[in-house]
Amino acid sequence: MTNLRSFSVNYVPWTNTKPARVRIYDNRNNVYLFIPYFSNEGEDNDRVENIAHQYLRTKGIECSYLSQNKKGFLLLTHNFETQIK
Repeated sequence: MTNLRSFSVNYVPWTNTKPARVRIYDNRNNVYLFIPYFSNEGEDNDRVENIAHQYLRTKGIECSYLSQNKKGFLLLTHNFETQIK
C-alpha cells in the first residue's frame, strides 16, 4: 500500500472583519494555513481545490491526487519533506 500525505482544503466564507479564504490543513503536521480566496479570469481558478493546488505548487509540493469528503477536498502528495508556512 502506498503512503501519501494529505491536505484538507475547504472554503471559509467572509465575515465582518475578514475576507473569504481558503483553509489548507496539513493532516500530517497539524498545521492550518489560510490563503485569500481570489477569483481570476480563466478556467477553474475560482475553485478552492485549484487555488490550494496552485499555492502548494509554489511551495514545492506537487499534489498528484484529489479526493472529496463531506466538508471539502483532500489533496494527496508523495512529498513528506516540504513544510507549509
